[in-house]
Amino acid sequence: MKPPGNSPKQRDRSNRLLLPGPAQSRAPTLPAHAAGSALPMHSSAPAAPGVRAQANVAAQPKGAAIQTRGALPRVAANRPGAALNQHGPNRPTAAATPRAPNYNVQPPIHLGGRSQQIRATIQGTPQVAGSVEISAIGPGKAYISNLKVDQQHRRRGVAAKLIDAAINTARRQGFSAASLEARPSDNGITPQTLVAMYRRKGFKSVGKSQRGSALMERKL
Repeated sequence: MKPPGNSPKQRDRSNRLLLPGPAQSRAPTLPAHAAGSALPMHSSAPAAPGVRAQANVAAQPKGAAIQTRGALPRVAANRPGAALNQHGPNRPTAAATPRAPNYNVQPPIHLGGRSQQIRATIQGTPQVAGSVEISAIGPGKAYISNLKVDQQHRRRGVAAKLIDAAINTARRQGFSAASLEARPSDNGITPQTLVAMYRRKGFKSVGKSQRGSALMERKL
């Protein structure tokens, strides 16, 4: 029988050295990944709410966007500098309006007696788009008449060009005044429109003709 107090240090079944002292509680041994390590990402055990989301976040590389529920809408790639089409398919553009031709005013042509005619032609062609006549009706006074413009060339400034040419021709030939009757040659223009055009050229109303049209004059 060994004397008390000198008993050798006891060893447990795992051959670990047990120091003498108060009784020690033996803690259960944990797996190698239990202490300070995250749960394995491939664990098949059901996770508590929120655990799987945390595990997915941890698995993402730094700087990567977190995938939320539902797929994000895909935006069609546009070429650099291309504008987004916000109004649906491209609509066909309206056809370009044909460009109006240019007109040239020709020198006056003598018609016989004291009458002459000024013509406006389409530039580059001999086609006549309109004409006006000048005649002498007294000392120093010219009379402008028979202003005509083809229907397809109206509202393009042809009549204004012809009146300007008639005024300048009368002035160069020594006339001091010009007169006219504002009477439309057809139904394509109203008397009021014709009178307004002559007033823009410096003519003033001086009365009515026997046909009821406005008589107009201006100084040269």
